[in-house]
Amino acid sequence: MLSIGYRLLYSYVDSFRLTKVAHYSRLLRVIRYLPPLRTVVDIGAGYGIISDLIHLAVGTLYLIEKNPVLLEKIRSKTHEFENVETILADALNLPFTDDFADLVYFHDSFDEISDKVLALQEAERIIKRGGYLAVLDWDRGRLTTRIKEILLRRMGFPVNCWNLKEITSVIKGTGLRIMVARSNIDGSMTILAKKEKS
Repeated sequence: MLSIGYRLLYSYVDSFRLTKVAHYSRLLRVIRYLPPLRTVVDIGAGYGIISDLIHLAVGTLYLIEKNPVLLEKIRSKTHEFENVETILADALNLPFTDDFADLVYFHDSFDEISDKVLALQEAERIIKRGGYLAVLDWDRGRLTTRIKEILLRRMGFPVNCWNLKEITSVIKGTGLRIMVARSNIDGSMTILAKKEKS
């Protein structure tokens, strides 16, 4: 069952194109920065809000969600998009072959994953050589994130944020090369890593 806080927050974000663009601006910048992307995997797609902003910019967009209620909402929203696939799956056991995707990303979902190390290892496994991993989430090293984490837990969000250094350390341990690791004063962070070709 989804908390009322979760439903209210994301119904607001989904209501207006301006709020969508503002909320997803970091991911939109990452996609514009990268070469053309044929296969993109969104881990923890939530309500699938980003799909209408990026589906035309990529070949195929796979929206991964472990909550069947949310997945049904995503399906009703994306059924007209021919290049969007919705899959009921967990970040810890992705239903893809090795070297599958050009870009795998976590956008506001990494903080809700129970085993973050395994999730990053699983993401690395499905990234093609020359492909990318993006983590766009909240840096627990920032006071604003720690306050936000308390408030979100009270609203029913199962959040457990990590700091920038913890996440980049695990990503480096998977063999990916960190290209961008930035934490902002509002608590948001952007991490972009690449799987080298050789």
